[in-house]
Amino acid sequence: MKQAYLGFIVFILIGTLSSSAQKVNYNKSERQQIPLAGTVNLSEIKEDFAPVVNRLEMPHPNTNRAKLNELKVQAKRWFDENRSGQSQKVQGAKTSSVEVPSVIKDFKGNPYSGVPCDNSMAISDEGLLLSVINSTIFVYDVEADEELALVSLGAFIQEEETISTRKYDPVVLYDHDKDRFAMVFLSGVEHQESEIIVAFSASNDPSTNWFKYVLSGNPLDNDTWSDFPHIAVNEREFFIAVNTYFNGSSNNSGYYESTLWQIGKQTAFLGLDLEADYYTGITFDDRPVYNLTPIGGAYQHYGDNMYILSNWGFDFPDDGIDGLKNDSILILQVTDDLWNDDREITIDVVRSDLEYFIPVLGMQPGSNTFDTNDAKVLGGFYHEEDDYIEFVLNSSDLHEGGTGFASIYHGVINNVTTEPECTGHMITHPELSLAFPNIAYTGNGPGDRQSIIGFNHSGDEDFPGCSAVMYQHGEYSDVLMVKEGESYVNQIGGPLERWGDYSGIQRRFSNPGEVWMSGYYGASGTPLSPNRNETWIIGLQSTAEPVPVQIESSELEGLSASRIFPNPAWEMAHYEFSVIEPMLVTFSVFDISGQLIKKVYHSRCETGKHSFSFNTAALAPGQYLLVGDGPAGKVLEEQFMVK
Repeated sequence: MKQAYLGFIVFILIGTLSSSAQKVNYNKSERQQIPLAGTVNLSEIKEDFAPVVNRLEMPHPNTNRAKLNELKVQAKRWFDENRSGQSQKVQGAKTSSVEVPSVIKDFKGNPYSGVPCDNSMAISDEGLLLSVINSTIFVYDVEADEELALVSLGAFIQEEETISTRKYDPVVLYDHDKDRFAMVFLSGVEHQESEIIVAFSASNDPSTNWFKYVLSGNPLDNDTWSDFPHIAVNEREFFIAVNTYFNGSSNNSGYYESTLWQIGKQTAFLGLDLEADYYTGITFDDRPVYNLTPIGGAYQHYGDNMYILSNWGFDFPDDGIDGLKNDSILILQVTDDLWNDDREITIDVVRSDLEYFIPVLGMQPGSNTFDTNDAKVLGGFYHEEDDYIEFVLNSSDLHEGGTGFASIYHGVINNVTTEPECTGHMITHPELSLAFPNIAYTGNGPGDRQSIIGFNHSGDEDFPGCSAVMYQHGEYSDVLMVKEGESYVNQIGGPLERWGDYSGIQRRFSNPGEVWMSGYYGASGTPLSPNRNETWIIGLQSTAEPVPVQIESSELEGLSASRIFPNPAWEMAHYEFSVIEPMLVTFSVFDISGQLIKKVYHSRCETGKHSFSFNTAALAPGQYLLVGDGPAGKVLEEQFMVK
């Protein structure tokens, strides 16, 4: 049975004034009830034809996309004529003591499927990795080195559950508070068939059961369809941002507007009906806000609000080089959850000290180049305790002394809740084009500013691969090429290859400093399908010195076995502790030899005194260790006995 929708959604027109007296307008729908569309167990999918259709044409002349690519050519020509030969970038010239991240493990990810890869990934505390691309879902246990599932997007959602069989643009995340996964992908490229598939894992094992929901990609019934999804989660809700387009559009050629879904997550992981609101018509000072990127927490959820970043990355007028750069970043905020009728969308505009440019085309060996899309924000995180946001986007190093190549713009917005200020830095390489970055926090909490930025690379003499940079307290490591390409990419058959639209990266929340990323590389392929794009998955470890964070015992002194009671334990064991500031706390049980038996608790604890209890009935009589971990690592190790 095909999913049915209401013919239209009723909206309320809302207008607010920002502190700068510039008007913010948007429409908010009446409350939507989204029914469960079905369930699926990845491990039980046997029949999978994995259909994929790749477009093999260049952008049509006179479309926005074709004009954007011409502006990129103009920008590179301007640089070559005015600033070529001024580059001060020297390979290997370190400007700080920050070391490159270390590689924990790396391996080939999802097998070849679509163009482009559109890499996204998530990893659980226990090491179950979920990697998605156009158009497959890949589950891998990084601890056991075992593939658990590989299915197509088309097999995940059945033909009778959607209108179109074309599935694409998957994105995933791991909700560390719920110990569950979430996934979004799109279906259909015309308004008559456009749908948004939303799924939540029923357990912490993404290779088993999922709950599936289907949202309309054209809920306004205005002849538009949804594309380019971005997602994030907070304590109570799940956010999906999409851009909408008219029929016949390809890669921004018929852009209409950017919209936002706000969805309650409490019922989502139970497979119950969802409650949702839908925001459209978002403008700032009568100017449409292009592309919305929800920003999740650095290492923990930060409340019932959600920050969303935007910029003027696509709006480059054709008036010389000044029209090909900008310095404005928009900070949107949905101020509260679905159940607060006073919530609103606010917008602050902050000007960075460093301009971002239109991203010029990417290089690769041979005559083909790479499409770098536009300069929209591609990823970021908000650090609540230190009140700052880090974000990344595609740009070009066209500044004085620059390389003239596609580069990564890394921005930091300080004082987000008071008086925001933005500083920018261009991550460049003297021989490589860099594009499609994403970023993950690697620090331990308050005062520990560090992150890893992953991205794609390619050059005139370097096959396309993926790289990473370590950032700490305003300084950067060299570029680490974590995967070197094996071949140039030639899948479309023309001079311009697809390279994005995004890359995946995520912190492993249970292991401070550990980050996993999925990136794009050029593979030799097969005789029937040579020179193609494939996926590489890498585990990275921060090399920055962590700032220690303390967890106190209940009496602010050393921990001892007397804190566990009763000891020996019978049926239940209890432990009291205090936390001096909000943070993630993990308790695990080990046998006396140090072998992990079970992680029994992992969640955020607020400041103050806590009582922790766990059932010991599943433990055989003997000696055990209770180990407690905070963001800075192990903080207690108590021995106890079970009768």
